[in-house]
Amino acid sequence: PPFFFTNYKPALWTNVTPQVFAAKSHGILYLTSNCDVESSRDSFAYVASRYMDIDSVGACGHSHDWPQRLHSLEYDASGTSLRTKWGSYGPAARALLESYHFRLLIISTLCENYFAEKIKQTLAAGTIPIYLGIRNSHDWDPGIAAGVHPAMIHIQDFSGLRDLAQRVKE
Repeated sequence: PPFFFTNYKPALWTNVTPQVFAAKSHGILYLTSNCDVESSRDSFAYVASRYMDIDSVGACGHSHDWPQRLHSLEYDASGTSLRTKWGSYGPAARALLESYHFRLLIISTLCENYFAEKIKQTLAAGTIPIYLGIRNSHDWDPGIAAGVHPAMIHIQDFSGLRDLAQRVKE
């Protein structure tokens, strides 16, 4: 497994019951502030939003603001914003993810065997990643590795956005 899954507790995502999932209040989150990257993820998210209701909360394709109730979670004990630290949105990101059923997660550079820590963050919040990143993503899917079922929706498994949207709806 990737280095960041070595201490990963499968219970963080295997114990997401239908009741926990049903208690989530939002559909699909797109959370990124590194815009215009090699993978063209912002363009993909824009086109995908024609088929699915996607809340873009980061700077890229921004359509929704961070919920006011989470602003206090963006600062550490000394008052320093956690959002100024690369990749560390801390408790605010976790709380935001916990309210969504899915997260559209597209890696900035599409290459072989690169698996982002954002997968762990998303699964730990009980949110299902809709993932596009590496061609061999099934090899790195923790659900498949555990011999259970995919823990993610792999975008490359679908013939188009209409099929993907239908699966997400199901």
